[in-house]
Amino acid sequence: MAAGCSKPEGTDPPPPAHLEISAAPTASQFDNTGGQVDITIESNYPWTASMPQDIDWVELSPQEISAGNGSAVENTEVTIVVARNELTTDRTATITFTSKDQTREFTLTQAASFLVPSVERLTFTYPGSTQTMTVASNVSWEAEIDPEVSWCTMERDGDSLTFTADPNDGSQKRTATLLITTDLGISAEIPMTQFSTTPTGR
Repeated sequence: MAAGCSKPEGTDPPPPAHLEISAAPTASQFDNTGGQVDITIESNYPWTASMPQDIDWVELSPQEISAGNGSAVENTEVTIVVARNELTTDRTATITFTSKDQTREFTLTQAASFLVPSVERLTFTYPGSTQTMTVASNVSWEAEIDPEVSWCTMERDGDSLTFTADPNDGSQKRTATLLITTDLGISAEIPMTQFSTTPTGR
């Protein structure tokens, strides 16, 4: 009688790797101020997270988990913190999670900081006139006319600026500069001109 065949102990193949990002989409968008998002990693083996070396505006914790032998799926909450974007361009970072032969990606997109005046220049007539402009921005800003300028006043109401120019009784046009600044170094200069009563002053 033929002897029966039996499988040696410990030769069962290991369970396949399971790696998923759950309870969250695979991407997240932030405004220029930054913020935080929490995601959950499902895995039955140890995993690691990696990003390109030039990404210094994203922090995540934990960056790896050493537990897991394939027998059970464990859930780990990962906190991702995005710093303020002080650039005038949008930026994107991709975090890659790896466990054995499995990889999953989570993409972060952050909006730029911007400062956009509604006009490129301000022009006033010689009898005196009023002009209004707005400033579109997602950062705080300040506006100032040249300190030595006395012929034009400025009032701010939220994102709106109103300028009132006195009559120009001289023979020459007069000029000034409006400077709009932010604490991020983003700025805009708006030239200001008022014509005179004479043709040469126009």
